[in-house]
Order: sequence, then C-alpha cells, then structure tokens
Amino acid sequence: ATMVKKVLGMHIPWDGYGMLVGRTGTILALPPNGERDFNLVELTNHDDRSAISKNTFKPESFNLFTRKDLGDLPASIQRQESGILLSDLLGQPNHVAWGTMEETGWKLLIVVPRAKIDEQAIMLSQRIGKLAVGMVVGLVIFYTGFFLFLWRQAQRMSRLIADPLMRMNEQVLAIGEGRYEQSADRVGVAELDAT
Repeated sequence: ATMVKKVLGMHIPWDGYGMLVGRTGTILALPPNGERDFNLVELTNHDDRSAISKNTFKPESFNLFTRKDLGDLPASIQRQESGILLSDLLGQPNHVAWGTMEETGWKLLIVVPRAKIDEQAIMLSQRIGKLAVGMVVGLVIFYTGFFLFLWRQAQRMSRLIADPLMRMNEQVLAIGEGRYEQSADRVGVAELDAT
C-alpha cells in the first residue's frame, strides 16, 4: 500500500505519471490518466467476504505483458531490466521509461506524452528565436552606430591631416611663383609642424 501510494503520488513533469507493474505483468498501481491511456477502469467494487474465502485476481486486461494492443511495449518491458521506448497509447505517442526493483522484480514505469515534451521544446525554441532576433537587431543598431562614429572620426582625422597638407601645398606653389614670405601656421600634428 505504501509503494502504491508513493507511485500514485509521484509528481512527474509534462503531465506524466508513474505506474507499478508486478513481476508477472499485473498492473499494481495506475493513476486515473493512466487508466485512460491504457483503456482500463480500476476495479473498486469488491466484496470483502469473497476476497477472504477465495483469491481475487484482476482481469487479463490488467496484465501488461499479455496486452496485444500496446505494440512492442509489453515485450520490451518483460525482456529488459530497464529502458526507454516511444509507444502509442490510444493513438498518441508517449515516452515510456522503466526500471526493475531487484528485491521484488516489480517494474516502475514513467509515462510522459511526447506532445507535452515537444510543446516545451517548441516554447523554448520560440523564446530562443525571439532572443536571437533581439540580439541581431541590437548588434545591427550597435554596429551601425559604431561605424558611423568611426566614419566621423576618420573624417575628422582626414581633415586634421589633409587641411595642413593642402595649405603647405599652396605655400610651396606660392614660393614657386616668387612669393617667398609665407607664414607658417601651427597645426595639430607635430610632424606637419616640423615640416
């Protein structure tokens, strides 16, 4: 009873659930959403007197190993100590993972709808996509501003060097025409001042 309560009380993300299967394949614990997936209805009506006087067994549909409608799942669970399998339950793909308890031979199964996992992955992908677009837009704005700044700086530096050179060229041409008295204006570049 303690094991069944623990299995039924498990919190599994993505609307998943746990189920407990006995050594012979009988389902020992199955929550309501598992009943829906496995197309079962828990046997809740029983007579205590008849249970005392004779053995009461669950119907064959509660034996996971004999279910033909579950594809490869029963055989895989029976053959392997542990594993993961993608299985269709009521036409919906579900990830089923299981492990065996050594002491009892019981198997603990975790069933999670694939659509719920994919839904989380799609949401994460959309968030990352929005973040990526935001980063690209931010980078474009940043680099546009940065290149405009560099262009203005290059223009300023070009004027700082080109303007004195143009004045020097005019002075040299004036000297060549015979006007020897030329004033040497100070410029912001030491090398040009020396020249």
